[in-house]
Amino acid sequence: MTTHVQMPAGDSRSGDVVDLVADALRIQECRVEIYHRFAAGFCTFLETREWPVFHQFAVSIIEEFAKINTRILQIEQSLDELERHDLASALRQLQLHEQAKLRQTVQHQSLQKEHLAWVLREDSDELAPVHERQLRLSQQQLNSIIDDINLQLDELKSELQELRQQAPS
Repeated sequence: MTTHVQMPAGDSRSGDVVDLVADALRIQECRVEIYHRFAAGFCTFLETREWPVFHQFAVSIIEEFAKINTRILQIEQSLDELERHDLASALRQLQLHEQAKLRQTVQHQSLQKEHLAWVLREDSDELAPVHERQLRLSQQQLNSIIDDINLQLDELKSELQELRQQAPS
């Protein structure tokens, strides 16, 4: 299981607003790719139940997310320095949603792991509805966070499009 994703190169502290927002959106695409790898790694773990391998994989995933967070914070700071507090604030909101998504993803994976262990037991029938309801609720919460992230990203993409239209040719 590999986790390394190549993020856009360059110092986010330099450059204009258009480049900074575009860089943030490219970095967000890297974050999405890492989530896909995290989900695939978790599925592999559910099949193999090799906790040490998955644990090491999860640690490397968290390190990748930390790198992304650092880059986004640099961009946010640069936008503040360029007096684009609105865009810096939008990135802060995105970061908050992403933090919530990571927490909810880990919680949901934990519920899935518990549910699988519980289903494999012989006396699992009477509590099945409770576990399934917990999983559904967890998935709904995760979907809600993802919707919030997508709304924030749509706003940033719209702002980037406006900035590009305003930029001199």
